[in-house]
Amino acid sequence: MAFITKEWKDRIVEYAGRRKLVNVSDQSEMIVDVTRNEGTVSQAGDAFSAANMNDLEQRVADEFSTISENLNVIQGDIDAIVPTFYNEVSVSSVFPFTAPHTGVICVTIYPQSDATLYLNLALYDANNTVVLGEALDIWGGNGGAQNTASCVVPKGYTLKIIRGPSNIAHICASFTPLKND
Repeated sequence: MAFITKEWKDRIVEYAGRRKLVNVSDQSEMIVDVTRNEGTVSQAGDAFSAANMNDLEQRVADEFSTISENLNVIQGDIDAIVPTFYNEVSVSSVFPFTAPHTGVICVTIYPQSDATLYLNLALYDANNTVVLGEALDIWGGNGGAQNTASCVVPKGYTLKIIRGPSNIAHICASFTPLKND
């Protein structure tokens, strides 16, 4: 729900300090003018006025607007985070892989048999320079078991095969952007 501002108005009266006193014993009435007699004022404080209250209303409305704008930006970033899935595909159908956004890639390798299997991937920057020699190092096998590994890939960086694939029947992979950069 949006914040709705209220326009505050000063109370305007003929006699601002005037009060009516009623004697509770006999119900007699007396009208008196009351003035402050507070002694030494060490701090005057802020007046309760329409100007001060309207300023407060505006500051609250501005913050609600800022929060709403920030939430819209965040929602846009969340909407842009759409994982990409590769299900039971060959290694060559995924790699080399260049990240469209900074994100996490998770790869599971499945063996052809009970043999040991491995897949080693290096991370290259946009200039095709190796940044991380074994960014993703997956070993498995031992009785036909699959194995999984994951790593963060910056936007525009590429994962390339440096060793393997050996004895891999297929892989499953997913890439999830961490931000919309």
